[in-house]
Amino acid sequence: MWINILSIGLLTTILFFRLTTGESRGKRTEIEFSSDADVTRYLANKGKDMEVLRCKKVVMIQWLHSVLPYVDLQCEVLGETKEVSWYYNDTLLDTGVAGSRFMSLSQPHYRKRTFYDTWFDYKLRLLHVTEEDNGPYTVALTSATGRIEHGDIMLEVMTDYREKKWTTWMNKIESDREARKNKKRSAAKLAKRREKELKRQIRKRAKSRKGSRNRRPEIFEGQ
Repeated sequence: MWINILSIGLLTTILFFRLTTGESRGKRTEIEFSSDADVTRYLANKGKDMEVLRCKKVVMIQWLHSVLPYVDLQCEVLGETKEVSWYYNDTLLDTGVAGSRFMSLSQPHYRKRTFYDTWFDYKLRLLHVTEEDNGPYTVALTSATGRIEHGDIMLEVMTDYREKKWTTWMNKIESDREARKNKKRSAAKLAKRREKELKRQIRKRAKSRKGSRNRRPEIFEGQ
């Protein structure tokens, strides 16, 4: 009996560990927070005051024109930071200079109708993006205690996109648009012809009725 109880307890512990670490079915489960208290507890358990939770590792965009208006590269950060820096190929970007193509933005993270005070979204906004901007970007964040965390993002932009699949799709859209226009034109012409024919028949009947009223009746005299 005691052996069965210990076996059940051991299996329960293993199952709980697999679920919490995301090892079941080979999938990694994302960390979930329902309040700022959960974030604070998470950081305290890890002995940190700030952490880069996740970044969108690869941003791939296919754009039909030569210049993309803008692109946002984003990382989610737990805790408060006192300094944020963005790098491109290990070169510091001037995000605070007026007229720069690079803007450093931040806002409280929003999830399930809640804005968090200890969970933030940090973004690097690139303006007038071309293929020359492709490559690795890194965010470096410094906490109030001097802790430094990094997050990496790879940008892949393809402008003047003319792949066969894309052009085929665009040509189909254009041909469908022309087909709809031609169908509307044909329907309008047919309705106009029918209306014209109906008016002609009405005039013809009215004329025949008028002629029958004006005709004198023929009188046949017996011999």
